[in-house]
Amino acid sequence: MAFLVFEGIDGAGKSGAIEALREALVQRGRKVLCLREPGSTPLGERVRAILLDPALGQLTAWTEACLFNAARAELVSRVIRPALAAGEDVLLDRWWYSTLAYQGAAGGADVEALRSLSKAATGGLEPERVILLDLPAETAFARIARAKDRMEEKGLAFLSRAREGFLAEARRDPARFRVVDASLPLAEVRDRVLAEAL
Repeated sequence: MAFLVFEGIDGAGKSGAIEALREALVQRGRKVLCLREPGSTPLGERVRAILLDPALGQLTAWTEACLFNAARAELVSRVIRPALAAGEDVLLDRWWYSTLAYQGAAGGADVEALRSLSKAATGGLEPERVILLDLPAETAFARIARAKDRMEEKGLAFLSRAREGFLAEARRDPARFRVVDASLPLAEVRDRVLAEAL
């Protein structure tokens, strides 16, 4: 069993990378569970709808972080730990590194306090590997062609700070993180993701 997390700013291509890895693992006979956060539980999906709703306007970084961690605690308890115990591979779209990047580095909340909160919410569960899909915020922002959700509406400067937050986490834990240049052609990104994850 393996627990792998995919991180990166909005528009980095996490969903496609997760699907490519899922297909590769299934071809190897593995049972794979793909999850997203917030989401993948009834509570998580409701929290997701709240957090992404543009009609809510501005929330404090700490309000967002507490909502994310409530959904995260439920996901770990109800879904991730049971799946890992059953021998399944778990591929997760976002983890608490997103909270450190978005609510911390970009939003101004204290990163170490957020780290402590997130570790408490997850019972200290750590992924074996984090695939960080990295690209300039300008490129990512241009890729978001649909109507932007509440987080994406925070703008380019916010997204740039979030990117720096992710890169800071990769530097802090190089044994766990694998940084993939997500500005490369999609086929090459997929190949690099598979090389780092398998």
